[in-house]
Amino acid sequence: MERDSRAAQARVDRAWGLNDADNLEPAIQIFNRALKLDDRCVNALICRSNAYIKKRSLSLAIADLDRAISIDPKNHMPFVDRAWAYNALGDHDKALADGNQAVTLKPANSEPYYQRGTAYAEKKNYAKAIEDLNKAITLQPDFTFAIIERGKVYKLMGKPELAAKDFERANQLDKSFSIPE
Repeated sequence: MERDSRAAQARVDRAWGLNDADNLEPAIQIFNRALKLDDRCVNALICRSNAYIKKRSLSLAIADLDRAISIDPKNHMPFVDRAWAYNALGDHDKALADGNQAVTLKPANSEPYYQRGTAYAEKKNYAKAIEDLNKAITLQPDFTFAIIERGKVYKLMGKPELAAKDFERANQLDKSFSIPE
């Protein structure tokens, strides 16, 4: 089969908008078509896995991310998204391992620190969680998910004033955010 990487990427770009709007089934169909055009399109695998994670089809997401890593092991994003999938599965040790690999590959990106921080929080290693979430927020000051996660960790640590500050900041960034009880 001859690969058409340009046409595949054009479909990925179109489908990504659907994925962002949580219109997941049509996005997945377009990602599938992109992969028929180029079965080694790492972006299509990453994007389709993102939709699968949102659908909670975690084994399908992990399979796509494993394939993306086998094609491009120096790309940090499959490790970030696989950490997300492992966190969603409750396998925080694997999430930490993938977060570590993503940080090694792209230390200036906020997302690996967020995923690793989330895993640390779930393992009740709050100091490490705060350290990573702070790094994520330093790298991307408007990273609402990291701010919310840090607020949750502060709350678990018995620091309600810091938690409230983070929740208020998240609300300023995203008006659809509701402050947790």
